[in-house]
Order: sequence, then structure tokens, then C-alpha cells
Amino acid sequence: MHFVDKKTTKAPAKLEQCHKQWCEYLDNLQQNPNTAKIDLGEAWNDKEVVGALATLFQENCGYCGTLTDKTINRTNNEVYIRNIDHFIPKSRPDGDRLRYCWTNLIWSCPACNSGATGKGTYYKPDCMLFNPCNETDTDYLIYNEDTGSYQLKETYRHDLLLKQRLDVTFKSTTIDDFGKRQSRQREVRDLKESLDWLYKFRNLPKKKEQYLQKTIQRIWEENRFILLKKYVVMLFIDTHPQFPYTLIELGFNKPKED
Repeated sequence: MHFVDKKTTKAPAKLEQCHKQWCEYLDNLQQNPNTAKIDLGEAWNDKEVVGALATLFQENCGYCGTLTDKTINRTNNEVYIRNIDHFIPKSRPDGDRLRYCWTNLIWSCPACNSGATGKGTYYKPDCMLFNPCNETDTDYLIYNEDTGSYQLKETYRHDLLLKQRLDVTFKSTTIDDFGKRQSRQREVRDLKESLDWLYKFRNLPKKKEQYLQKTIQRIWEENRFILLKKYVVMLFIDTHPQFPYTLIELGFNKPKED
């Protein structure tokens, strides 16, 4: 799990309007139990909201990092399966007010949205799963190449609450799924192999260009685990000062083409 900064993307206007109307309704309901109920529908599934979240998360699940599945509609246009997760479940008292709140929405694959054993089963306000849009939360975690999963950084490894939160994260999502761990390991291994060759041939222009294209292909071919791959590349560049390319030259920090 890697940090996704929601502040870089403005909440879609329709969602903001629904959030405002919903909060006003709840406030009125608290003052007058006979307030007529309003139906704002599932505005989080609005095309503009879906598009904004998909772009922000680079179509990767905020929890496990896999590419979100797609389906074909009747007009043969490619559309996303609309699996948008409410980080704090809207069915919970503390989540009802946030059902239309931009900061509470996570781009999620169907598996993580429903959870490994039922996402709501392990919900506890005082022991929440880690939030990919909370930089403090993601900073507690580090990718483990030996397991293909995530663990607490050494500094936090003996913190009981954080250990419990990691356990809740594993049980509430499929981030620790065996198949996904294997996929991460395979893709990180292949990427590091490409980076090694790219570094080895950094002074041979023809070879360097050849391996640049192979490296870019390995990063973007499957379009999954993008933030993990970015993390791997950043570590490699930090430990290899003479590495000949930047993150941008490898395709990161650029808008995804349609």
C-alpha cells in the first residue's frame, strides 16, 4: 500500500453538492425527526467521480495495487466496474455523514471492496485498517520483497495498536492474498532485473536505449502495482547515483494516455 494524495484532485462538483445536501439533511433530521428523507442516489458512481478516482489511483486498487477490472457495455465502450469503496462504511453511524465525501472514497478492486472475509466484519473506529490516502498510515508500512506483502517498518514493529491495525487491514482487504503477493514478487523481480541491465549499459548508448524501452515496457505493460514499481525505481535510483534516467523518463508523473 502506497500513499495516494487526494489533495491533488478537486472533488467533482456533483459529489460536493450531494455531500452538502446530505449533511444539511442529517442536521435537519437531528433537530426534527420528522424531516422528509431525501434520495440523492449513488453519486459516487457518477461518471465524473469514477473518472476522477480512476485517474488519481492510476486505475490501481488503493489497497492491493491490482489493476481494476473492466467490462464492456452495450455500446462497446470500455467502462470501469464501479467498485468504489467507502473507507469508513456508509452503513456505520460515523460513516453515514461521509457517504458523499470525496476524502472517504477509495478506488478499489471488487475483492478488496468486499474484503477477504467481509469488509465490515472487522470494522472498529478505534482500530481502523490503514488508509492509502493517509500519508501517516502508509508511512508505517514497507514492502517486503521476501513475502511480496507489506509489514510494519522496524521502528513500529512492536507497536501493539499498529500490529492490530495491520491485521485488520489484511483481514478487511486482499492486500495479503497469496496470488497477489506472488504477482508483486514476480513483477518487482523482473523490474529490478531491467534496472540492473539499464545501469550496466549506462555508458553504451545503443544498449542503453534498448534496455530503456524494455524497462518502460515492464513498468507499464500490465498497468498494475504502479506505485510499488515507482517505489522500487526510486530506491534503485537512490542507491545508484549514476543511473542514467529519471522517474519522468521512465514514464512516471505523466498523465496516462487514453
